[in-house]
Amino acid sequence: MPGLSECKANVAASSATNTVTIDNARRRVTKSVHCRFCCTQCLCFGADTDGVVAAKLDKLIDHCSPLPKERFIVREGDPFDGVLLVRSGSVKTCQTLANGEEHITGFHFPGEIFGVDGLANSLHANSAITMETTSLCRLPLRCLTSHQPETPSIEMRFLVLLSELLKRKDDHSSMLAKNRAHEKLAAFILDLSHRFERRHLSALCLSLPMSRTDMSRYLGLSLESVSRSFALLEKDQLVKCNGRKIEIIDKLALTALAGGVQVSQRKTLSNSGKPQQFSIESPSIA
Repeated sequence: MPGLSECKANVAASSATNTVTIDNARRRVTKSVHCRFCCTQCLCFGADTDGVVAAKLDKLIDHCSPLPKERFIVREGDPFDGVLLVRSGSVKTCQTLANGEEHITGFHFPGEIFGVDGLANSLHANSAITMETTSLCRLPLRCLTSHQPETPSIEMRFLVLLSELLKRKDDHSSMLAKNRAHEKLAAFILDLSHRFERRHLSALCLSLPMSRTDMSRYLGLSLESVSRSFALLEKDQLVKCNGRKIEIIDKLALTALAGGVQVSQRKTLSNSGKPQQFSIESPSIA
């Protein structure tokens, strides 16, 4: 991808100091990477994609070899020449604010796209950084503009992936609109739970690639507020935390909290199976 290896002088220094160009990663990719054998194919192009179409996709899509942790994939202002899709690992997208601080705009997991912001003016509006060893695929513009027989399925699936991305953006806006820090955190944990479950991983035991600092920059909170929110959720026995591992103990109550309802007494089932009444109260947290 032209220009990705150029370091910009106005970008604040961080632990992610090196940019690994997608073009270089694509050249290093092993020949064993094929769409028809990929474990995330059903997430990318749907479970009904047959072998013939998948073989044709191999010729259109750029498959990239694994990139190391904490490396820039693209930087703000880099030229756009295709949409990026996570094949394995995870990626965070971010912008540098006027005060030099990093604002995280999204977290992206296998089967999810990012880099669509570059479609507007052919320049990426967000930087993208790997959070762990990550493999990517690139959907070049020719995938969406060529009129070959196999491209309608790509175009339709791209619209689905784009719709999912926009839905996550809407959910993120809803998180930021919540008044209480622990409500934001509860909504964030549930969002991750849903996305993990979609990948056939545990929806209750989550191993997170992002740090609490990343969470705070995504949720618009201070690091101290995130730590206090985790402590409150643990005190109320909604979750159990061990480093970056989170176990959801009471998903029903966590869901109620994320919806704006503050639950201190769990909804339990009587012998008849009917839910009993439960009270609503919980201390606020800054």
